[in-house]
Amino acid sequence: MAVDVSVLMVVYGRWDLTERCVRSLLGSRGVSVRITLVDNGHPDPAPQWAKGTPGLRYHRSGENLGFAAGMNLAFREARPDGAGLCMVVNNDTVFPPGSLDSITEFMSSRPDAGAAGPPILHAEDPQRVWSAGGFLQPWLMRFDQRRWPTRADLPSQPVEVDMLSGCAMMVRSDILEALGGFREDLFMYYEDADLCRRMSEAGHGVWLVPGEEGVLHHVEASSAAAPWLPQYCSRRNRLIISPAVQTPVQRAFFVLWMWLGTLLKTLASLRPGRVGGIPWLWRAMVHGLAGRGGPPRKTLRRWSGARHLPG
Repeated sequence: MAVDVSVLMVVYGRWDLTERCVRSLLGSRGVSVRITLVDNGHPDPAPQWAKGTPGLRYHRSGENLGFAAGMNLAFREARPDGAGLCMVVNNDTVFPPGSLDSITEFMSSRPDAGAAGPPILHAEDPQRVWSAGGFLQPWLMRFDQRRWPTRADLPSQPVEVDMLSGCAMMVRSDILEALGGFREDLFMYYEDADLCRRMSEAGHGVWLVPGEEGVLHHVEASSAAAPWLPQYCSRRNRLIISPAVQTPVQRAFFVLWMWLGTLLKTLASLRPGRVGGIPWLWRAMVHGLAGRGGPPRKTLRRWSGARHLPG
């Protein structure tokens, strides 16, 4: 009997990418897929296929919730399906037919595993790895997601990692519910790393499953309309979650390093076309140290929902 997989997806426009992703997921072999798609408050109406495709549940949010809260909403909408496994997915990905099957097989063979994910490859060059799990660099609060830069470098067997990208990550539904889902005050970026950290601390392993196919990611196809947003959220959220990850000495070093980095980035931005990002560098620093999460206080009118590696 095919394993039931509940796919969770948050989108903000770019229906061309979303349709391609949905079709690839519905074409998965060896699993029974039901997709819950949250339209994250985009002003334009959704195309008809989003509301009439068998195996696809469409839910429109009244506002832009961000990635974390949008995924939690998708999870709540999907819970009546009763699937034991959830697949968190970006809408700018394409899943080869056997990708989900290889991950569900691993999860079935490892009851101690809380989450598993495939290597994520550049769609434009599938031999290049975009993300293959992440390994924490604690002093700098970074996750090395390119330990294996090419497909040929990937390990032949599953490897336990510190985190998986929310671009493509399978999680046990009961564990996701027990942990309270993604941390919504992070809005976007590092919410996947935070979830994996909490999962590991609860005794559930996080694994990279190399497989044979991986997942293709159109890295530049769906990006944030506001160029400051990824950097603001990434820098702020690293500061917010670092006390739970770092020792006091590591935290002190990291904060000092971030102050210096912000100053250097400010000086590098003192030229036409980049000056507008300077206030957001310092907002990220101040808000991160104050633990002030949530969406940026300035009105956020557009956000694509794409997953990009934290910088």
